[in-house]
Amino acid sequence: MDKIEEFKNNLLTSIEEVNKNADELRMNSDLRVARRYCEDNFIKLVNDCYEFLRTLKTKKEKECFKTKCTIILDSTETRILLSKQK
Repeated sequence: MDKIEEFKNNLLTSIEEVNKNADELRMNSDLRVARRYCEDNFIKLVNDCYEFLRTLKTKKEKECFKTKCTIILDSTETRILLSKQK
């Protein structure tokens, strides 16, 4: 389960970076640019999650991963969140 926790921490770091950059884009550009940036990065993060999920062997590991690492695209706020952050 440590590898799941490590992935979750890396995922959180990536989400924070995307959200920080989206905030800057929202302040300095068009809201559509920030939204597109979030959407593009959300797709990349979902792909990363899917690839990591494929490396897990047991059903217990997979359930733990799904509980800890579900991400949400909040297009109204132009942010990416872990499901428990919402």
